[in-house]
Amino acid sequence: ASLTYWREKYERLGAVSLGQEVQRGRPRTHIASIQLLQHRQKHQQELFYRTAIMQSEYNELPFMAEHGLVIRVDGVKELLEYYDQPREAPELLPGQVRLHDLQSGLKFGRA
Repeated sequence: ASLTYWREKYERLGAVSLGQEVQRGRPRTHIASIQLLQHRQKHQQELFYRTAIMQSEYNELPFMAEHGLVIRVDGVKELLEYYDQPREAPELLPGQVRLHDLQSGLKFGRA
């Protein structure tokens, strides 16, 4: 998600009661994001976004990948590629065959 989307998301969520959110078990990044957007300057919001959300401020992601703490999920990509492929025509089974007389337009067989 982009920085703009992140800001819009947490601005839409608006003010929250901190006690209720912690009791519900909402992740701390959500609570911190909401509070940052309400009370902090833009450069502090950007730093938090790069560090906590994108994990790229201090090269956290490459570090975690180097130590085997990150996995690549290819299943979603493969699933989306599968659904993007054109579909084959369904196989006509016996009893589903439709025969038409091209001159008269009459149907023969089961419909």
